Amino acid sequence: MSQQLALALVSDEPRLIPTPDPRSAMAAAVPGFRVVLKTFDVMEIAEEELARAGINRTGRDCFLALRAPESFHGLADWLYRAHARELCERARDGYDLRPGTVSEVIAGLHAASLIAPLSSDGTGLQFHCFLQVLDMLGMDRPSWALDDWREPWEGAREDLLSDARRSTRQEWRKR
Repeated sequence: MSQQLALALVSDEPRLIPTPDPRSAMAAAVPGFRVVLKTFDVMEIAEEELARAGINRTGRDCFLALRAPESFHGLADWLYRAHARELCERARDGYDLRPGTVSEVIAGLHAASLIAPLSSDGTGLQFHCFLQVLDMLGMDRPSWALDDWREPWEGAREDLLSDARRSTRQEWRKR
């Protein structure tokens, strides 16, 4: 259970004591509450990314385009943030929102890896996409993370990523 610290005065001496997080208590008591919390977290990220991209949320289209795909359920918030950032940048620059984002490619490859091991090309593509997400979010790359995937042919990385973006395409997402 996550905890917050509260200031308690005991014999005129301030000290911090742990107190239960009300969100955790409610999530444990009410079925489905975690989904509601996650929904509000995703909405907050979407609002932050729209503001970061300088997109005025007067219409519903751009905000609705940031709806998290099913493949993101159970995955980290930073992956969704990269997804939202890429879509906001596309919207701001007038590009098509339908092709899959790098984050959607990662989520798709993750789902495939739960069914069967990825090929060396799939693993290399997933790692390359992971590094792109880290760069997009301004996160530090691990010291061992070199993007030195040996392409089976010249331009294979771009071809595989393009194919993966096509396979994760979202027709409902329009500009």
